[in-house]
Order: sequence, then C-alpha cells, then structure tokens
Amino acid sequence: MAEAVWGEKLAPEFRGKLLAPDVAGAKSELAAAGWTVKDGKLVKAGKSYTLTLKTVSQYTDWSTWSDGFKEQLQTGLGLDLRVIKLTSDQHTKQVLAGDFDLAMEFGGGGSLLSDFFASGSAGLNGGDAVPLGDPATTNAMRYGNPEVTKALNEMASSLDEDRITQLGYVVQRALVADRPYVTYNQAGNFVQMSGKKWTGMPTADSKPAYIPVPYGGPETTMLFQNLKPAGA
Repeated sequence: MAEAVWGEKLAPEFRGKLLAPDVAGAKSELAAAGWTVKDGKLVKAGKSYTLTLKTVSQYTDWSTWSDGFKEQLQTGLGLDLRVIKLTSDQHTKQVLAGDFDLAMEFGGGGSLLSDFFASGSAGLNGGDAVPLGDPATTNAMRYGNPEVTKALNEMASSLDEDRITQLGYVVQRALVADRPYVTYNQAGNFVQMSGKKWTGMPTADSKPAYIPVPYGGPETTMLFQNLKPAGA
C-alpha cells in the first residue's frame, strides 16, 4: 500500500517490503547489546528492568492490540510486558513528558514528506526535542539524529522535488536503522461504508493497494476515483 500511495518517494530498497516478526533477530540484538531476559524482565549489568507499554483504555482497538503485543513478547522473547491502560488525558500527558518505556501513539501525517516525518508525537526533528519532564509539542521520543534533523529542515524549505525525494530517503533509512518507532497500523479505519448509493466500493476480495479510508489523504482520493453512482 505504501508504495502505491508514495511511489518513488519510498526508498527503492523498501518498496514492496512488508514488516514481519523476526524473533531470532530480536534475540540477537538483545544479546549484542548485553541484555538477557530473566523471570520476564530485561537484565543488564546485574540490574533488572520491567518493560512497560502505555496505551489508552477507552480505545478498544489499542487496548486489544496491547494485549496482543504482551502475548507476542512473552511467547517470542520470554518478556513479561506490563501493559498500563490509561485515560486519554493521562496517556497524552505522560507521553509528551517522555514518561514511558513503550507507548502506543498516533504517528505523523500530511501531504508532504516534511509533514509526515516532522509532525505529531512521532516527529523526528531533533530541533523539536525538549528535556524529559517538559511537555513536547512533537518528537515525544526526544529523537535526535543530526542527519535526519538536517534533512527535515531542508525538506521543509526546498522547492526542488527531486531533492526532497532524496532527503526523504535519508530520513527513511535512519528510521529503519534507529527504530525510534515502529508502525503497526496504517490508519484507524473502523468506518463501515454502504454500497447502496455507490458502486466500486472496495472489498476484502478486491484487495485494493490502499487503505480505503473516507476521511482524507491520498487513500481517500484513490477510493473516490473508483466510485460511481449506483442509480438515481
């Protein structure tokens, strides 16, 4: 789907690739960094750490997914993830203050690459980072890769489309290498659409190369292009 929407804006090595679990790779990275797992906790240099995930209790999708993550980490790595389900206000306040190990959160968005990678709690511009405890307006992760910050600043002011594309590759490659966040859902599309007045509605069998969301963005444009009135 990402390739269909973003096209050449997606770095060549990531086109057509899907994110998949890699338990062996995760174990290898933990070991390389000096971590072990004992009694469900992360252990390093003789100290034991409980890993927590903060989510929003009233978001039934987030609440369900968080339980799934807990189960996957237990099964794959032997980690006993502590899921903390907060109210939306509590969650927002704590995430923006940097008070979390792992947290479910909305990512960036926008029609421009500089918007997509620099907006929202998951913004990647190091210039937006604030000290832990201070409320962030974006970049709640306090991510600070100088190469990414430089690329995003240039993207925001450039009118050279080819240059913007190349800078987007820089950001994408750093995102994959550093993994300040991992995406697990393209959009919260929980809206049921009726084909009573329109034909061309996507179905599970048609397998569209986009997420058929009706509330804005490139995917909505692609959805509307396939619709035709069903009758008078």
